[in-house]
Amino acid sequence: MKLSFLSLLSAAAGVAVAAPTESTKDHSVPFNNRALGPLKPNPFQGLKYKGDWQVGRYSVQASNIKTTSGNKLLFYPMTNITDVEVRGSVSVDGGKDKFNGKSVKLGCSVKNGNKKQTVPCDIQITGSNLVNQKFVSVKYTDTKALQTVDLDDLYLVDALFFRIKSAGKDKELTEDITLLVDDFNLHS
Repeated sequence: MKLSFLSLLSAAAGVAVAAPTESTKDHSVPFNNRALGPLKPNPFQGLKYKGDWQVGRYSVQASNIKTTSGNKLLFYPMTNITDVEVRGSVSVDGGKDKFNGKSVKLGCSVKNGNKKQTVPCDIQITGSNLVNQKFVSVKYTDTKALQTVDLDDLYLVDALFFRIKSAGKDKELTEDITLLVDDFNLHS
């Protein structure tokens, strides 16, 4: 039986498309039932959080946001965003498996009196593995809610790195900015 080049290519493309989705299952990483303060246990739900990740209340970390989905979120205080090493990362516990991002809610806040309020910011999410890096850039502008970010381009990665690149209406803020994270959803 002769197969044309086009039919072979078509069959190969079908296999390439079908393979990654065969055993995909979505799950969400909940922060609302965690104790306030440093994220414990860490690893949590199969993911290891590297850096100063903490659980806080919306009413303190983003006091101007009203939420109906819960009153807690994950946050990462960043002392100096001009330093490229100031970033938080999330990886699969044990480092042998890969994971696929689905979506996450993100934002930034700064201290205003004894509470924090959200501010516009640019966030870079880097998905890395041994072969390459993939990037998703986020412009957080609507400070009335956290922004839902699609992570489907960050598939088969060893780790996700979150970094605030700039903050403030005129990008004037460089210190003591907090990265806000909620509703972290993954494909596994």
